[in-house]
Amino acid sequence: MSLLLLCLTSVGINQPDVFTFSALNFTTSKSPANLSIGTDFWGMQPWPDKSGLAVSEQAAGTPGPMAFNRSDPFLKQAFPDWKSPGQATSDATVPFMSGFSSPRILGGLAIHHPENDTYTPTPEFDVVTRDPANESNLLYNFSRPFATIDGFLAGGIVDFTIVLDNVPYCFVKPQNQFFLGYGLGSAPDDPEEFGRFIEDFVNSLVDRYSVNVVSRWKFRLGTECDGPRYGPPWQDVPASMNNGHGGVLKLSHGLETYIEVYSAVARAIRRSRAPMIAFGPSNMAGVSVGGIAGANCTVCTYLFKFGDAIRNQSLPLDFAAISEYSRWDQAGNSPAQLMQSGVLGIAEFARRATDAKIPLEIH
Repeated sequence: MSLLLLCLTSVGINQPDVFTFSALNFTTSKSPANLSIGTDFWGMQPWPDKSGLAVSEQAAGTPGPMAFNRSDPFLKQAFPDWKSPGQATSDATVPFMSGFSSPRILGGLAIHHPENDTYTPTPEFDVVTRDPANESNLLYNFSRPFATIDGFLAGGIVDFTIVLDNVPYCFVKPQNQFFLGYGLGSAPDDPEEFGRFIEDFVNSLVDRYSVNVVSRWKFRLGTECDGPRYGPPWQDVPASMNNGHGGVLKLSHGLETYIEVYSAVARAIRRSRAPMIAFGPSNMAGVSVGGIAGANCTVCTYLFKFGDAIRNQSLPLDFAAISEYSRWDQAGNSPAQLMQSGVLGIAEFARRATDAKIPLEIH
């Protein structure tokens, strides 16, 4: 799945009834495609680190960038000087890519068997395992993320989002594992141990690429964690989650779990040798379902509770994001006005969490 990332440089939205990207006051500067739109607009392309694995998002092919239809009336209003970078068709324009987003770079992958809806874990792709001689010791193999990052750096890509999403298997006991289309969906059993692993991972990146390079990157805890794709569902009502071998786990109250892991990882990053890197939560799913944020939005109640917890516990929040993949159709049309309630929802979350003006992202 391709991704377009729009970065909104402020949470100060003054027009609740009418949304335009330009009203959110982003600024330009990074445009290698010479879009000349007077806004800061760039792309992040997520490519699963392991191609060809049988997850619901087949990575064997090379995904192309998502295109906007140039005739979209809302885009004409929001971006009157919208330009084509050149590689698009006559009917569409393609946002350029200046960054790399790294979902599932840590492992936690699995092969799905649709005939019986079971999963086969593939821990051989994990970057960390337990020492058979002493299970309290962790053994690292960062060769896959290093090879991936090396390639993008060699190609001139400098803006990275390191996605700490699917948790490696050694952090989740078998009886606590559940699976989704993208692999293991469970949160780590021991957030503090997982945090120490992330600290070591960051330090290994610093050793290889330097603190100046790594400090430019962002680190994101999970993908659509409220989906649920990082621990139990956030809702208080138990939901049935696939345990991978024909059974289910009844799980709920995942927000509490996510906050524990978020806190542990945030503290770990601040202890690392690159404490200034930007850290934030996953891109949130379903924020705008049902219309304006807060009205029939099934996840907003929990998202806003998360924002309150960030403020009350003085946790870092350097950016916030929402998923809006569903707003594109197969022809590349993007009725962008449908994104407005999601933007208002993630902006309200940011306001609850911090007084700082942080970037907001539409994925």
